[in-house]
Amino acid sequence: MSCQQDVSLLENPTVLRNTCFFLTILEVFITSYTLYLLIFHSPTQMKEMKWYLLNMACWTRSMDLMYSLFVIPYFFIPTLVVMPVGLFSLIGVPTEIQLVTLVLIISVLVNLSTILITFHGTITSISTIAINRPFRNRVKKWIYPKRFKNRRSSTKLNVLTVSSSWL
Repeated sequence: MSCQQDVSLLENPTVLRNTCFFLTILEVFITSYTLYLLIFHSPTQMKEMKWYLLNMACWTRSMDLMYSLFVIPYFFIPTLVVMPVGLFSLIGVPTEIQLVTLVLIISVLVNLSTILITFHGTITSISTIAINRPFRNRVKKWIYPKRFKNRRSSTKLNVLTVSSSWL
């Protein structure tokens, strides 16, 4: 009687770990080049947005490193069981701490970056409406169409004033 077990290549967690380690090496080079392009070669029109994109790229990179180097979740498909087989497991970090770090990076930090980018767009739109008078008047016409039905816009009034002073 033999005690050997036939295990395919895809069922072996060591093969998954080594594949992820190899892909992490490629990922580090590609994401480093992306960060380099964001910092040194972004156009001047992206001056304000560059730092938000850099923040998002750094947190996305940290999440990628957690999944492909430090934790590497190994799923048992018939049931919903996950075993970490990454670098943290090799050095003896408890599974609970690995889970907490994954949850912190995914739920708090990546979502926080997304919220910052969203609020940047909202604040830009609100400031455009508040500062730019012709745009503000158009928005008021859309919101309150009956109030502004017979009014002239302020830009036409300014043009008429300037043109009448030239005469």
